Amino acid sequence: MRHLLILRVTAKLIIPLILLFALYVQFHGDYGPGGGFQAGVLFAAGFILYGLIFDLDHARQVAPPALLPVLMAVGLLIYAAVGVYGLLRAGISLNTTSWPRTLCMASIWAYYSLSLESASRWPPS
Repeated sequence: MRHLLILRVTAKLIIPLILLFALYVQFHGDYGPGGGFQAGVLFAAGFILYGLIFDLDHARQVAPPALLPVLMAVGLLIYAAVGVYGLLRAGISLNTTSWPRTLCMASIWAYYSLSLESASRWPPS
């Protein structure tokens, strides 16, 4: 893809707009359609486009594989912190007053994060 100059220049202009729009969708989710899943899909699409156009090695320099488990753990901690803050501040946790339901959701999220981490290390070395 090194010889496709127009494609590379266009991607350099469009990819930041895709990532910016993903942030808009994330933070506009309270007031209209959108939210975390849609923003995550757009954000991932920006990185996939970058990897397709500029090569996978360059994409790994932008988002190193060692950084992905750290980001998943940070996401889990933010999710748990929001839930604990809601419990301490107003007695609710993520729109539920049930402790078992909250713990169930946190354990599902932790299992999902760990399964993604193990899948990112496949095949085992």
